[in-house]
Formats: sequence, C-alpha cells, structure tokens
Amino acid sequence: MPARTNFDSLDDAMAALGVPIESRALARALTPDVPSEIWMPAKSPYIAVRPLGERVVETYVNRTYIDQ
Repeated sequence: MPARTNFDSLDDAMAALGVPIESRALARALTPDVPSEIWMPAKSPYIAVRPLGERVVETYVNRTYIDQ
C-alpha cells in the first residue's frame, strides 16, 4: 500500500475522502488558489494541501472540518 495517494485536484480528493457535497464549496474557498500538491495519507482520514515549492502544508481538509 502506498504511503499516500496524490490527487490532481482538490475536488478529486474530496470525492475520494467522502467530504459532503454541501461542504466542498467552503473547502475550496478556504484553500489557497495556487498550484499545490494535494494528497491523502494512506492511514489518515484527511487531505493535505501544500503550495508547490513550500515546505509547510497550508490546509488540511477533513470530512467535518478544515484546519489552516
């Protein structure tokens, strides 16, 4: 099993995680609108969003909350 699954878009990652459709617009609004690396760890139920070239994750998206 890979350590993480990478995604081309936040929408693809939210669909895979099962984020409720009614919560996805807010997640998109709170996530930086810049080219980013988006992934979901194999054993953790969240999405990590890190702007390309940065060392720190900018946003974590869970099914029920967003952490910045």
